Amino acid sequence: MTCEKPMPQSNHITHEDILEQLNSLKSQLELLQKQSLNVAAASSRDNGAKFLLREFNELGHFWRHTDARMESALNLYLTASSLVVAGLVYLSQQVTDLRIFISLMILVAAGLFIGGLILVSRIVSTAALKAEYIHALNLIRRYFVDTNNPIKDYLVLPLADSPKGAGHRSTQSRPIWVPASLTRAINAWNGILFGFVIGAVIWLTEQGVSLPIIIGVGGIAAGLCFLALMRLTQKRTRRANEAH
Repeated sequence: MTCEKPMPQSNHITHEDILEQLNSLKSQLELLQKQSLNVAAASSRDNGAKFLLREFNELGHFWRHTDARMESALNLYLTASSLVVAGLVYLSQQVTDLRIFISLMILVAAGLFIGGLILVSRIVSTAALKAEYIHALNLIRRYFVDTNNPIKDYLVLPLADSPKGAGHRSTQSRPIWVPASLTRAINAWNGILFGFVIGAVIWLTEQGVSLPIIIGVGGIAAGLCFLALMRLTQKRTRRANEAH
């Protein structure tokens, strides 16, 4: 009695099986690609956020440094003016030749006048620079609000305008704030110095002119100088706003 051996089963792979495996591999590759893109995007956002935080800290440091430097310059000018006035009052009691003393006062007043002009110019330029820093800081705050909107409810200070597209500079809609009372006081002091110089020069060169006329001419010169300096300050502020 003979027994037949079973035939081995065929391991032949069909074309459909190959296509199915290829589609499965393709799906896995697409999934891996999406995951890789998501990881890259998250890493890019994280790096961008870290960069903006470092930029925020640097801008804040520059802003504070600029403000402190401006305060130091203002304090130096006010201190120098006070010391000069006090010194001139003391010298007026010791001097014997009034003409030499008046000539010295003219030189001192001219120096303070030039210093006041420089100080007002720096006040305007510093205000424009601080406005740029604040605008940049607020743009960074805008970025974090746009990427995490719920934090907007916890922010008190205003946000900057939205950044412009590529090739365009983001501008600040709010005008530059220049301390008008401070610039007005310095310009008034400069006007007084200018009027004094005019009156002193007249007194030195014109012996026959009476003192009331000298005072009147000096007062008119001081007023005109003050108006001209205020006009110049407004023009500088307007130019800074246009550039801003």
